[in-house]
Amino acid sequence: MARGGGSRSSRRGGAAAAESVVVSTESPATTLGDYELVAKVAQGGMATLYLAHKAGAEGKPLAVKVVHPHLQDDWEATRWFIDEALIAIRLKHPNVVAVHELGEEDGTYFLAMEYVHGCTLASLLALAQRRGVTIDPRLVAWIGSEVCKGLHLAHELQGDAGEPLNVIHRDMSPQNVLLSHVGEVKLIDFGVAKAEGRARRTSHGEVRGKLRYMSPEQAAAEPLDRRADLFSLGVVLWEAAAQRRLNNPDMEMAELLEALRNPRVPPLSSVRPDVPPALVEAVQWATQPRAEDRPPTAAALGALLADAADGVGREELTELMRRLLGDKLVESARSFPKPFVEALALDHLEPTNPRGEGTGPVPLDRAVAAPPADSSERRARAQKATSSQAWLLIAMLALAMGAIAAAAAYLL
Repeated sequence: MARGGGSRSSRRGGAAAAESVVVSTESPATTLGDYELVAKVAQGGMATLYLAHKAGAEGKPLAVKVVHPHLQDDWEATRWFIDEALIAIRLKHPNVVAVHELGEEDGTYFLAMEYVHGCTLASLLALAQRRGVTIDPRLVAWIGSEVCKGLHLAHELQGDAGEPLNVIHRDMSPQNVLLSHVGEVKLIDFGVAKAEGRARRTSHGEVRGKLRYMSPEQAAAEPLDRRADLFSLGVVLWEAAAQRRLNNPDMEMAELLEALRNPRVPPLSSVRPDVPPALVEAVQWATQPRAEDRPPTAAALGALLADAADGVGREELTELMRRLLGDKLVESARSFPKPFVEALALDHLEPTNPRGEGTGPVPLDRAVAAPPADSSERRARAQKATSSQAWLLIAMLALAMGAIAAAAAYLL
């Protein structure tokens, strides 16, 4: 019987790096090893995540993930935690959240890792849906290409003797794609990853990971390779571009398992005509029912996704994060020590007026594709000038700015 559904809170402590919009002002006022825990970020069934800093490195925020006290004597839970660390600590790449140290003090295990001020892709998509914002499919393609870089590193990981570790993430989902306030894309949470030499505690026929993103072979508890992760990423990208679920979330478990084992993924172009052909092709390739019909590597899939992005990338993601989350990201940092706030450099997140209607560094239509604003929202911004030619130029510029500001007001 499949286990895991939509949550794995029984064995993990939330995202591997902070989703800062949930930072608590409550200070734990404690230390672990060389780390001072500054504020609680999130709590799950297995661990609690804290904002922290290391002694002698003040000003640089870190995240520390601490196993709950009641699980200290649970060897299975502890081994899951240690195994995650032993994989993640080897993964040194800009598109993977960096794990710096696995530590233990008085029986309490903890991970010290990179702190990322931002949110998960799942949170961004949910917020965009609530606000009625349509995300540029080229941006979806670019995010996918960045995830592929991190996945490829994990898939190619080698042991100390150069032997392939055959790492499979097994939980490739929007909850495990972290987006920073400066437009970084990072893969997180190797808590259920499979690798050579890892302690085998998954029983025969048991399924690990989030059901709705599983490949057919994973849902059937069959042997897996790296192409299972590529299928899951394909589903993530399909949902991000279509901005809806692939499978009905109200399905009964038996019906969902049948849909997963015999997937039918409609071409993206059938649900959203403006999707670039290269993105349609990439998603269709990744979500083939048979593993042998999918891309051989994450690098191969990433190259096609990069073509689909057509130059859209980090700047556009930064702007979208600012428009949708800027106020929350700034507010959540107010409880941080001043050196942390300075290190995060949040100035670009501040709205240019109380409604956040500033044009920002990137035109709105580069960050999102949205319906034009209603004409009643447009405001003239003409200024007086002594020269008729100067007046005309200023008026034209003002009208253009008014249109952009009105579009932002419509979206937000």
